[in-house]
Amino acid sequence: MSTAARAIRRQRHDAGERPFIVNWEFTRACPLACLHCRAEAVPDRNPRELDTAAAQDLLHQVAAFGQPAVAAHVVVLVRMGRKTVDHEYVLVSSELYLGTPGSAAQVAKMSQETPDAWVFNGAAAQCAKAPLTLKAGERARFWVVAAGPRDGTAFHVVSTVFDAVYKEGTYSPKPGDSRGSQVLDLAPAQGWFVQTTFPEAVPYSFIDHDSRHAEAGAMGMVEVSD
Repeated sequence: MSTAARAIRRQRHDAGERPFIVNWEFTRACPLACLHCRAEAVPDRNPRELDTAAAQDLLHQVAAFGQPAVAAHVVVLVRMGRKTVDHEYVLVSSELYLGTPGSAAQVAKMSQETPDAWVFNGAAAQCAKAPLTLKAGERARFWVVAAGPRDGTAFHVVSTVFDAVYKEGTYSPKPGDSRGSQVLDLAPAQGWFVQTTFPEAVPYSFIDHDSRHAEAGAMGMVEVSD
């Protein structure tokens, strides 16, 4: 067993205070009535559902639980509604300050702006070691959150074009437009999504296009098969 695996098995903490997985079904609204649907969907949104600002605040609360030294926090989004993509992924961009959460050493690193790494989902290059997977021709949506606390992100998937980008409450380009976009640029605390299709069965890399961030761990791979 690897040292990392042993460290995970030995870790003891209160999951109510610092969970590793957060399941969030953020709407039950759906105009369809599919026989295979696992949930009791309704046509209208519940007025108690979180709006965009409250949803972003929830993601920031998850990020604020503190970064474990080995494992990352994972947010699992469950959404009802018409299927427009084959896969959805959540990538939380942040600076990584190793150490005991809230310790003097960790706070000093943050004050001096000297993170140990820049990462997606809490661990450097973890999606390069365990790539995201899909098949050629499939369409994917990437939800990207810039958790900061200081730096934003410039999310880019090499050798693809985003044919739909949703940012700041509007599409540019819209789904179906002939235009495309290369990068989703987000300031700290922003979070939106992009969509693209992977045409060939080859590895595609994704990065934070700030080279400092990419070289220090903010990168990963999408492994596309036939």
